[in-house]
Amino acid sequence: MEQSKLTLDEMINDPSSHFKHPREVLQLKKLTIPEKRLVLESWKVDEWELSTATAENMGSRDANRLPEVIEALQWLEQQESN
Repeated sequence: MEQSKLTLDEMINDPSSHFKHPREVLQLKKLTIPEKRLVLESWKVDEWELSTATAENMGSRDANRLPEVIEALQWLEQQESN
């Protein structure tokens, strides 16, 4: 589904299936900063759970986006404080 047609709930429920990189969330003009934060926080939880499962040999994953999601959240914090 095209990003412009996605609902906020769809983005929050499964961000990694709708975005290739957390930076794409930051670039969406249709979302407010708090909405972007919701999407990225959801993605952060997903990535944390996947990295924990991988560490416990319960799954595997090619790329862990947790550092990139955290970086995007930090960028949002800076925008809010400016």
